[in-house]
Amino acid sequence: MIAIVGIIVFAIYGYFFSDNVGEIRLLAALFALAIFRLVPALNKILASLMSLKTYQRVLEEEIHLEEDAKKELNVLKFENSIKLSNVGFKFEDSQNELFGDIDMIIPKGRSVGIYGESGNGKSTLLKIITGIIRTNQGRIFIDNTELKEDNYKNWQNQIAYVSQNPF
Repeated sequence: MIAIVGIIVFAIYGYFFSDNVGEIRLLAALFALAIFRLVPALNKILASLMSLKTYQRVLEEEIHLEEDAKKELNVLKFENSIKLSNVGFKFEDSQNELFGDIDMIIPKGRSVGIYGESGNGKSTLLKIITGIIRTNQGRIFIDNTELKEDNYKNWQNQIAYVSQNPF
């Protein structure tokens, strides 16, 4: 666009203000040649700027994660058990409670089976235990330390969860 405007300016200048039109044509041709030689370099610069803009968000997120790691106030140590005390859950858009009054202790290193009909909250219960979603009622303890907002991140760094539909 700039090249076209430049060539038009030269053409207008040459037509109205110059006695030697051939000289202006030569100058406009040189100008156009220089601009067209610069176009690939300008394209590379613009592509690089777009890449920087794309990676800026990633870098900002990385900085945020580092700041969160430095802020870890409440370090949880999982050595013995997970205890659910009167845990219940109800989705915001639902009238009925999905489940309620669950009391359970899960010793570390033990396998536990949770069974029930489809839609009874098995996956939701696991998401509550892992801190993916928050419970509406009751409390969760990790080795007698209550799982709260200030230690969820630390808890999630110590566990793994693979959902029923990983993809």
